[in-house]
Amino acid sequence: MSSVGLLLLVIATIMALPSPYNNSMEGMFVRQYEHLKKTESPKYIYVSGSTGCFGIDANMCEQNTRKTLVNMGNYAGYENDFVLRIAVENAHEGDVILLAYENTRWLQAPNSGDLFAQAASIDIEPELLKYWSYDNYVGALKILPTILAKKVDYIVGWQTITDSTDY
Repeated sequence: MSSVGLLLLVIATIMALPSPYNNSMEGMFVRQYEHLKKTESPKYIYVSGSTGCFGIDANMCEQNTRKTLVNMGNYAGYENDFVLRIAVENAHEGDVILLAYENTRWLQAPNSGDLFAQAASIDIEPELLKYWSYDNYVGALKILPTILAKKVDYIVGWQTITDSTDY
């Protein structure tokens, strides 16, 4: 086996191991995504940063509008294009996508995002890869060694991961 083949085998083996990010913000994003996919239309899909994550009462919204609210609010680690692609591609007839205005998120840095955070969610739910842009794939190659090392550290018990800030 060539050294490239061996390297690819090692990477594939590490990525196949259980994800350490289930109880983090990244894990929460995956649960939001799963909720979005299984919620029947018509529904509201709320896309935002932390204002939605920590500032929206979905139950109150549903009681007042009589329509299910899927809260896709998370922190700024998820770039706008990534979250919007998820919302748009999972919206159906009768659904309404609500975009929360956040100055920094939408105007100053519309496509900035934390690749580590997005990669951690993809580690939990590989299906999310289809929403990544080409630039994200290129950037992920730069952070792959760190992702793999952190995952091994978690699995062997050297580090506990509770959030993307633990990178």
